Amino acid sequence: MDKMIIEGVRCFRSEQEVPLAPLTLLVGENSTGKSTFLAAIRTVYDLVHAEKEPNFNEEPFNLGAYSDIANYAGGRGGRAKCFRLGVEVANANSANGHLKKGVADLEARPRADASPGAKQNIKTPIRLLATFCQEASHPRIADMRLASPPYTIAGNYDAESSKVNYVLTAENRSATIKVNRNWGPSAPDIRFLAFLLRREVVRVESSGGLTKQDFDGLQDVLTRLFRTMRRRPYAMAPVRTKPERTYDPKTDTPRPEGRHIPMVLARMVSAEPENWATLRTALSRFGKACGLFDTVTVRRPLGKKESDPFQIQIRVAGPAFNLVDVGYGVSQVLPILVDSLLGDRGQMFLMQQPEVHLHPRAQAELGTFLAQLVKQDRKSFIVETHSDYLIDRVRLDVRDGVGLRPDDVVILYFQRGASGVKIHPIRLDAHGNLENPPRGYRQFFLQEERRFFGV
Repeated sequence: MDKMIIEGVRCFRSEQEVPLAPLTLLVGENSTGKSTFLAAIRTVYDLVHAEKEPNFNEEPFNLGAYSDIANYAGGRGGRAKCFRLGVEVANANSANGHLKKGVADLEARPRADASPGAKQNIKTPIRLLATFCQEASHPRIADMRLASPPYTIAGNYDAESSKVNYVLTAENRSATIKVNRNWGPSAPDIRFLAFLLRREVVRVESSGGLTKQDFDGLQDVLTRLFRTMRRRPYAMAPVRTKPERTYDPKTDTPRPEGRHIPMVLARMVSAEPENWATLRTALSRFGKACGLFDTVTVRRPLGKKESDPFQIQIRVAGPAFNLVDVGYGVSQVLPILVDSLLGDRGQMFLMQQPEVHLHPRAQAELGTFLAQLVKQDRKSFIVETHSDYLIDRVRLDVRDGVGLRPDDVVILYFQRGASGVKIHPIRLDAHGNLENPPRGYRQFFLQEERRFFGV
């Protein structure tokens, strides 16, 4: 995922195309749309996979009804009649791609049965844009457009015929597919369209000279999009769950606030001792680096069965203490560390203020922790943060060449203005310096420094 497209959503009035990187840091004042931006990223993934209707109120995001989501300009401008969300992904085997090398090589290798158009399309970025309008009190997909020249797909719902229409185009040739809502989704759905094309059960109303090679090329575009955006982003809440003195074994289904983490650790100790040893070593490495803790252990005071209650204990340069008896920062950072380490290779994470309750040294070390996962596991992180310590550590790691390259990082500065919030991308040079930051980025901190020195 290389660009996020957003228009008419809450404080984002005009269309903006925002670049993303393996490590993307969102900074800005409160109520400038950073959490909304994170929610929008997860929504575009749901558009691609279409496993369910986009949910704008799934934890940890709660954007409300249409009237809460669509931009309100006030006065004659009123509420936006629609809003748009989209994404652009570069070539799957490009330098900015997030696929595993093996998958990227597979995509780059021409198939024996591939059409000339499909081969050409390997190097073409894919752009997906969906328009949402109001239905009752909630947003609903009105139309969806996908483009990867020379191919385009445009889908919309026709209320009069109760059909979803798809117009497929290859250069100057086109075909229209009409799907009755009684046997298909009632809104444009590119995964369902891909199924129809693959099974060759579509009814072409107007061929317009569209050839088999054209259909092969269109299928290739969809396949590349699905493979590139194959994993749904994992979202974490800004405040994690409170620790407990003793835990009863429960489900370890992932939750944004990290309630599942104690159960995950207890299960690994019992059922996956080798994986637990690896995880424990990684946790200890982080804890020691920032002085937060030495080791994390699971203790069962009443027995050794998986069904017995257990405790999470933390050792800090001495005897082990119960999790509730050590600094609150440990229980707040533990879900971030465990989920990030156990996530699949290539997974994207959406984080809100991961530095909450951490002292400056731990905040800085968290920046290095994320950078190492980007480098080693090709994971990507989009992080809303108010921590200069985290940002500065990332810059230092780029400068020192110990983790990230400059193009692995982008800082997105959210700046409020008269016409809504503008997102300013800030890149780093090889020395970790900010390239052309907007004037307001450091204005507050400079003013405070002047006051401190009496200037």
